[in-house]
Amino acid sequence: MNNRVHLLVLRLCFPNGLAPGAGGAFNYLRLARNGRDEPVLRGTSLAGVLRNAYSRAIGKKSNDPEVSRFFGDSLDEKKEHPSAVRIPDCILNMGQAQPNVRTHHLRNRHTKAVADGGLFSLESCPPGTTAEACVWILEPSDTTPDDSESVPQFAKTLVSLLSDGLTVGGNSARGIGKVELGDGTAFRSFQLDDLNQHAAYLDAERLIRLSRVAEIDGLESLSPAGTGAKILNIEMDFQIPRGQDLLVADGQGLGHQLEPQRLQHADGKAYWRIPGSTFRGLFRSWMTKLAAKEGLPVADSFARNENYRDVISRDPSASKNSSDAITGENLGRCFLPKEEWADVSNSPREKIECPIASLFGSLFASGRIFFSDALSLKDSNKSYIEQTRMHVAVDRITGGAAESMLFDNAVLVAEQPERAESFKLTIRVENPSEAEVRWLRKTIIALDLGLLRIGSSKSAGRIELRSTPQATGPLCESLNGLAPHHKN
Repeated sequence: MNNRVHLLVLRLCFPNGLAPGAGGAFNYLRLARNGRDEPVLRGTSLAGVLRNAYSRAIGKKSNDPEVSRFFGDSLDEKKEHPSAVRIPDCILNMGQAQPNVRTHHLRNRHTKAVADGGLFSLESCPPGTTAEACVWILEPSDTTPDDSESVPQFAKTLVSLLSDGLTVGGNSARGIGKVELGDGTAFRSFQLDDLNQHAAYLDAERLIRLSRVAEIDGLESLSPAGTGAKILNIEMDFQIPRGQDLLVADGQGLGHQLEPQRLQHADGKAYWRIPGSTFRGLFRSWMTKLAAKEGLPVADSFARNENYRDVISRDPSASKNSSDAITGENLGRCFLPKEEWADVSNSPREKIECPIASLFGSLFASGRIFFSDALSLKDSNKSYIEQTRMHVAVDRITGGAAESMLFDNAVLVAEQPERAESFKLTIRVENPSEAEVRWLRKTIIALDLGLLRIGSSKSAGRIELRSTPQATGPLCESLNGLAPHHKN
């Protein structure tokens, strides 16, 4: 038995916030909290994210012995290796802000209407939320004197994985959960058969429980070890053009039923927000169309939608039970029959042919693309401003205004677009293919030209690139040369 224990201290920052969930009811997902009602990131959640990322980084399956050596055997395996990684729950520091509520929906890309059962709300910690994670790593029992550096090297790999930009918590597809490492990553080993070091270990345990990690003696800075991950990062600045307006609402307005989304950052400042899920849904829909035009087998195809419409036109009672219905379940399962789910779950990336499901994810495998929330500083003399728009529903028979259907909403406009604070969007793609980057480029061009609009139909929904996208990583050349249309 080896008597060494290692401590890895990580200072985590979530630039877009995160939503570590604790379940929910009635389409409302709640934050995980401790006994003091403080939002927490469960240690098991962080350990699971690190296990999944580590297995991908070394090219092994999650239940491979090389992964289980540190993270333990899974529940369906023989429990020969308990987990060497132990992570206490991390209290989330939200600064001067409070959790905010986000409302999202699933839209049918063919009809543009909300899909059945596709509306839900969730609690989220604000952008700028931070946490201090203390990762205890027990020395594996099979460690030999010649392999004494295996745990420090493993710790460096974990730091590298977090530096690559993992997503933590639930609902990362909504534009939240991306983690960044702050200053102060540190590491220390404790030799427990030495009385002084054992006492130092017990002191460290006590200080962690008291949230006084900075007082732990002997911590040394730790630099990451490269993982060689192929990650494409794209940063873009968008603006609302002159004479256009924008409304991406969530039904929680104060003065109107529909108002532009706003939130408070952990630093106390207010921001306008375009959710990452808005961009994700837009890009997924348009890229599905591009893939279908190239003759690739997309799951959410026009033919399948037409077949579904034909079925319900003949038998309306079959609509909810149809395997071709546009529901969250069917989209997530790539419209596969239920009897095939178990077989596909064993090797989803090999058996799902849809290239869009491979990139954006499914209920069988996680996606490889992430869209952040796009934020623009609100409390500034350069900020966008709100204007009120009045609307009325017209009776199609009489041509007059429908009774009780006069309503208004607020939209965002720019008095001086070139001076207003831009909406900053980040896209992250793991292991991108040439076709995926080509589709991304075409979608960005379509959005910049105004072929694609975002948000509510009660606004123009027009945004454009302010400057050339800044891309790093594989296949970034074609994106770095993409100039905004208004500067050509």
